[in-house]
Amino acid sequence: MKEYAITNIVLVDEDLEECRNFRKAVEEIDRNLKLLCFHSCEDVMEHLNDTDIQLPSIIFLEIHFPTMSGIDCLKEIRSHNTLKDLTIAIYSNSTTESNQELAFNNRANIFVKKPKDFDGLKKIIKSIVDISFQFDSADFNKDTFLFSV
Repeated sequence: MKEYAITNIVLVDEDLEECRNFRKAVEEIDRNLKLLCFHSCEDVMEHLNDTDIQLPSIIFLEIHFPTMSGIDCLKEIRSHNTLKDLTIAIYSNSTTESNQELAFNNRANIFVKKPKDFDGLKKIIKSIVDISFQFDSADFNKDTFLFSV
């Protein structure tokens, strides 16, 4: 079985069905990948501020939430010394130019358009864990920022 640099994944999305599908896709790709789902930015921030946890390899972060937005969550993560270098993928249906610009300017590593079906979801997750080495660079590249299948 292939070993991935990304082993510990966090999804932040209030949609329970999205979380179930994401979990199923991750398990089908590799049962050794770990996934934690959170349904609000406040919940994931509480988790990330716990000093006893293993930090995630990547966070898939939806933009739209009723209280703290995904962009505000991204800003908060980037403002913490212990969290600022986490790999963050904005994961949303809303791929407007303004959302992409906000995410890029606040140092998201990649903007992932949610796929329309389960096979697309698996393809996206597998591609992201396969190309994780690209996120280690401090250079943010706008030309490769939007990722979709």
